Amino acid sequence: MEKTDTTSTIRRYAPIIIKSYVGYKVLFFVLLTHPFIFKQYLKFNRDVTPKMPPDAPTQITEAREIFHVHTYEEALAYMGMEPVVFRNYVNCAEKFETVLYPRRKEVVDHVEVIKFHEEGPGNVMMPGHTRMRQVIPKTLQQIWEEESTEYFPAFLQLFNDDDYQVLLNAKNGTHFAVESSLISHFNKSLVTTATHADQRTSSMAIQCYGSRSFLFHKLSDLKKHGFMPIPIIHGGTIRGTPDTINKIPTIRAIINPGDVVYFPPMYYHAVAASKGRNVLFSIRKADGQALMQSFRMSPSFLAAAILRVVYRNIFHKPKKSGFHFGGDYMPYFDEFLSEIFHYRQNHGFKEYDGLADFGLPDN
Repeated sequence: MEKTDTTSTIRRYAPIIIKSYVGYKVLFFVLLTHPFIFKQYLKFNRDVTPKMPPDAPTQITEAREIFHVHTYEEALAYMGMEPVVFRNYVNCAEKFETVLYPRRKEVVDHVEVIKFHEEGPGNVMMPGHTRMRQVIPKTLQQIWEEESTEYFPAFLQLFNDDDYQVLLNAKNGTHFAVESSLISHFNKSLVTTATHADQRTSSMAIQCYGSRSFLFHKLSDLKKHGFMPIPIIHGGTIRGTPDTINKIPTIRAIINPGDVVYFPPMYYHAVAASKGRNVLFSIRKADGQALMQSFRMSPSFLAAAILRVVYRNIFHKPKKSGFHFGGDYMPYFDEFLSEIFHYRQNHGFKEYDGLADFGLPDN
């Protein structure tokens, strides 16, 4: 009799418990969609203490390399759940100089005014420069010929599908998502971008001039070791230190002219660039496969990222597609900047030199 009563009670209350849990999760996501709540969440959860023992060895391994792939259709077979480097994929410089540059040299986009850090070249959690949130219009020809160290042409949208079909040796009609070309003429090698991730698309980065290095961290590893990644439009982590994050499993991909690195969504990565002329084309792949990869990696992260994109597009629609910097208020990014980035600066993150971990050739 007692066993029957217990079973009956479980059957009665189980649906209520499940509905309450689901309701809590939904409410949690909805509330965190609002930037003010998100800001308080960051402030409450941020932490700048090491998440790995200081004497633990680094766990940097090199990305898988493929040497025989030279077309987009061939590359598709290798686009899975891990980063991979396609060596000598394409003569990018020749295609840029003979096709892309003549086509687009008069196209105008906005470049970002920057200031180099005197303290050091940066690390996985802190780039070696500060974006001043000021932008100035420049044509591709001006960017190419001025070779300025005073601004950073990042997240440029100068090219289209026709150009990327040329670069990737893809069939006519192949469609790609928003591109974000980066062109720099830095007078020193430095970390250009702290660890971040796209939540919904996979990426192919084509190195055209100079060298770049990516340090990748898997979402599940960051969670497991307490670095607390967050699903905002550009991704980010809010705990841990730059001297210990590479003590968890880390994949490094160093790419030189003609190389391409592929990585799936939600793979957090920091990027460093060699000094001198450096050109990279970051091409995003938004399709059913990328969406399924995001879902497999973390359904909750995907849901939260989509909600935040929807909120941004309704209340603070960007002036152009994709992630970009400017003087206007940027929901989630500005909260991250004020509560995490500045907090880390005040705790010495800017002084830590982590460039050696990237292994750039001229280091």
